[in-house]
Amino acid sequence: MASVYQRPSMSPAELRLATYLELIHGTKGIGYYASDNAYLTATKPIWDTFIALFREMKQLSPVLLSESPPQQLETNDPALHLLLKEHRGKLYMLAANKTKTELSVSFDVSSLRPDSTVKVLFEKRKLKTAGTQFQDTLAGYATRVYRARPAAEAGARKKHLLKITAKRGQTEIVVDAPYVQNPGATYNSWGNLIGVLGAGNTL
Repeated sequence: MASVYQRPSMSPAELRLATYLELIHGTKGIGYYASDNAYLTATKPIWDTFIALFREMKQLSPVLLSESPPQQLETNDPALHLLLKEHRGKLYMLAANKTKTELSVSFDVSSLRPDSTVKVLFEKRKLKTAGTQFQDTLAGYATRVYRARPAAEAGARKKHLLKITAKRGQTEIVVDAPYVQNPGATYNSWGNLIGVLGAGNTL
């Protein structure tokens, strides 16, 4: 049985997106597995992405492990996934763009302190709010973590209302997944498999 792997791995962007989608939808623990060490050593961007994700999850772990407050999400584009958290008097919003196309997004968060500042964690950026709204652009497969101050009466709210208006642009991400370069075919005796790894390798 021959098995040809033209693209055996996730790209750094896909790896990041998959991780944040799991976190947004309630996963409390994540483990990574590679069937071949060649994937881990294929490119430096893969290692850099793992290192960045580990650091981000370590910093966010107290937030992620806390109970999610009641929230209602209204969005015109299901490609944008969002989770709101409260921790130590701050609001945290995790966002992920599941489409390859960039999204120009307007966030309206009912519990956000009006006319304040939203910090984009893990980036050196701050966003100004207009009332309870702020705007940002997420490239294809992009993820974000926002931190903001809640309104004074936010703790008394029964539910956080998040209204999202997204507009798709024309720019699409180019998924550049690393190919595992292998000078020849490999044979797996227990499965009777012949593996050919890499874009240019053939039997």
